[in-house]
Amino acid sequence: MQRLRKTLVVAAFSAALVAPAATAAALPLPLIPLLPGSAGAGSSGAGSAGAGAGSADQIPPGSAEQPQQQPQPQVAPTPDVGTERAQALAAVNAARGQQGCAPLLEDSRLAAAAQAHADDMAARGYFGHSSPEGAGTADRVAAAGYVPAQVAENLAAGQSAGADVVASWLGSEGHRATIVNCQLVDTGIGVGFGAQGPQWVQVFATP
Repeated sequence: MQRLRKTLVVAAFSAALVAPAATAAALPLPLIPLLPGSAGAGSSGAGSAGAGAGSADQIPPGSAEQPQQQPQPQVAPTPDVGTERAQALAAVNAARGQQGCAPLLEDSRLAAAAQAHADDMAARGYFGHSSPEGAGTADRVAAAGYVPAQVAENLAAGQSAGADVVASWLGSEGHRATIVNCQLVDTGIGVGFGAQGPQWVQVFATP
């Protein structure tokens, strides 16, 4: 199952709300003002086979019991994270270019904030813009050393390919609005791996 979430935090005094997402899977959050000085918002088989003429239940004395080979669990392949992140950014910038926006620039601080949140969601089994302790996108970005005038975040879970996750976001009105917001200029993308599969975080910001 693939899930999406989206939030947008803007500078002080903004009272606008994000338009509702186009699909039920997308859960955009309202715009949150940043007040001056605040950070914001296989199974295994059992059994044995006897040597010689005996059956599995009748092993002659002195014969060696032969262990049955255990089936190997099927493990889903882990995508090449660097390649998929690059493809996701390329797809995002292609969509921005169609709307006349400049390409987003990768920022190591935003990438660190995005990756930390993706890893935390995967490790602790939750999916949302706020951590269980209540830390939000702006908190994580500020903690990484980036002081934003505007900050936004798109989330998704379940897609293995970067192009697929961006296609999902572009199919949601709220997520697409963030991607083609020309006022956002920097970005960072993180991918975590947990029980829900790949969990994607893209942070957008303007200093």
